[in-house]
Amino acid sequence: LARAGLRNAVRITVNQSTGGAEGTTGAGDKTPSSLSLHYLLCQPDCKLAHLIHFLQQHRHQKIIVYFLTCAYVDFITALLPQLPGFPKAQKLFSLHGKMKQSVRESTLTDFTSAATSDTPESVAGACLLCTDLAARGLDIP
Repeated sequence: LARAGLRNAVRITVNQSTGGAEGTTGAGDKTPSSLSLHYLLCQPDCKLAHLIHFLQQHRHQKIIVYFLTCAYVDFITALLPQLPGFPKAQKLFSLHGKMKQSVRESTLTDFTSAATSDTPESVAGACLLCTDLAARGLDIP
């Protein structure tokens, strides 16, 4: 099987320097120190309510929420602004594999350039609703 599928194989290696970049957690680690990961185990019928509550609590920050399918990303993107309790000033962005590459790049640029703040009286946050396409390596400053 390997002989049939691997013709003209080329070995590719990646060398990573051990010096940490500014704002990262340690030597060789590319994860920003300000990044935090949140998750909640809940009943399926409570997921939407918990998502809205989380978005309310973090409405002045940038948030990425992952969903299983492209259709669900589109559904939640259309549904959230219509629900009571959703922070109306929060910007919503959707990103999935069925979008054209130019639209995905534009959406990512808009999300990364969205201004956020930790003060309640200032700029609203941004929320990127996406599939695992975004988990494959987005470069978000």
